[in-house]
Amino acid sequence: MTSPALTAFRASNAVLGRIAPKTTGRRIGRTFTTPRPRPLRPWEREVEARAERIHLTTGLSALHWDGNGPRVLTLHGWEGRATQFGALAERLAPTGADITALDGPAHGSSIGTRANPVAFARALIDAERELGPFDVVVGHSMGAAAAGLAVSWGLAVQKAVLIAGPSSLPGVVHRFARFVRLPSRAAENFVREIEAIAGMPASHIDIDTIADRLTMPVLALHDVGDVDVPVDESRRLAATLPNVTLVETHGLGHNRILRDPGVMDRIAEFVAG
Repeated sequence: MTSPALTAFRASNAVLGRIAPKTTGRRIGRTFTTPRPRPLRPWEREVEARAERIHLTTGLSALHWDGNGPRVLTLHGWEGRATQFGALAERLAPTGADITALDGPAHGSSIGTRANPVAFARALIDAERELGPFDVVVGHSMGAAAAGLAVSWGLAVQKAVLIAGPSSLPGVVHRFARFVRLPSRAAENFVREIEAIAGMPASHIDIDTIADRLTMPVLALHDVGDVDVPVDESRRLAATLPNVTLVETHGLGHNRILRDPGVMDRIAEFVAG
């Protein structure tokens, strides 16, 4: 059900986007790249208590679970946190995996107020430079897109796990523009604002652009009922990359997929395999 606040927000965008398309597009661009702070939930505090909190010289923060097995680097999605990988850490613990779960820029305990997929990808590169090397990268949602981008830049992992990830930043941006009811000229300015913030054209963050650099084994997992990132995004990824196993789930949505025992088992098998 649409809230009154969202209805009013959309209505104002529809009107102001025609009157002042440049100003409206830039305003929505800033909204799109500014995550809202969220308090820790009780289960997240339990995850924090079982992990070591580490801080990188770049201002990034992470949770660490020590091990002598495969080294795994994870990154959450928009307005997520490292704690979301607590279930994965628990499942991988018997395998001896060493897990570093990043808080992305402007998320969790990391510094900053703004974020975007390019900043997330750079965070993965920074983590590798300071804490690596890593064997496997695991990304959820925007973190999955960032993982693909980071690998294309040289993140030296042997495997990637991409959970509920988009295959194209332009697709994400245009879906958001439609969701908030931006008229066409305001939407164009919105895209330009995102590109200015990210520091590169949105078309560069697309699976078609980076596919030739993602040749390692990839496990993609996506729920068919995901309303935040449509499952067709992972289907497109599977159709484009040369070495992908796609697992589609049912009834888990966008976030519960990170806590599902069956999904955790598939990731554990892939990491150990």
